[in-house]
Amino acid sequence: MALHEGMQIHHCIIDAELELITTIGNALISVYSKCASINDAKRVFDKMPERNVFSWSTLINAYATHGFGKQALNLFAQMQESGVPPDKVTFIGLLAACSCTGLLDEAYNYFVSMVPAYGISPISDHYGCIVDVLCKTTCLNDAELVMKNMPFQPAHVPFSTFLITCRYNTAYVKQGEEAAFSWHELDRMSLIPYLMLGYIYTASGWVHDPNEVVTMLSEKLMVERNRRSNLSTP
Repeated sequence: MALHEGMQIHHCIIDAELELITTIGNALISVYSKCASINDAKRVFDKMPERNVFSWSTLINAYATHGFGKQALNLFAQMQESGVPPDKVTFIGLLAACSCTGLLDEAYNYFVSMVPAYGISPISDHYGCIVDVLCKTTCLNDAELVMKNMPFQPAHVPFSTFLITCRYNTAYVKQGEEAAFSWHELDRMSLIPYLMLGYIYTASGWVHDPNEVVTMLSEKLMVERNRRSNLSTP
């Protein structure tokens, strides 16, 4: 649904003096949020007589997505005061909000509170947000540890985030190599890990000629495959 269509529906509700019930309010918040009309989303939220976890989570995620991290965290504090328990989507927004504002300690505290305080087991998206905030605060060793110790295979986004950060922090070429090789093991048809690794090599001054990058990557890929094959052989 486009923004103008959402606004037309909203105006019809106002003109008819209809009560902004939760389902309709949630739909309008979602439309306004997806169209980056955050102020309109907040106005709908404020007018709702009742809000559920979807209402709170959608607006928290909207704030985080559009760079309003502190507003997202403040809204979560209000959510806690209201007595509405958060869900997995709420924490995706919270952790993303911490990432966009560089609040590493806050992200860690939210993450470790999920299971004991709310009974919510972290999913891949939550780990991805933690990797993102660690990379943005240049804690690449910690980001690497998180990726290696996830209870499941990392998705593409953490790898991409990590490799982009290694490109601009040239002391981490070796870590970038390891991440690219691990990513390739998950998706052998994709050339993206090696394109990004090529950027890291070039940024670090290791190579300058594109053909040299291809040669180096081919040689390193062969060596890494042999090493991992030997490790897996009993």
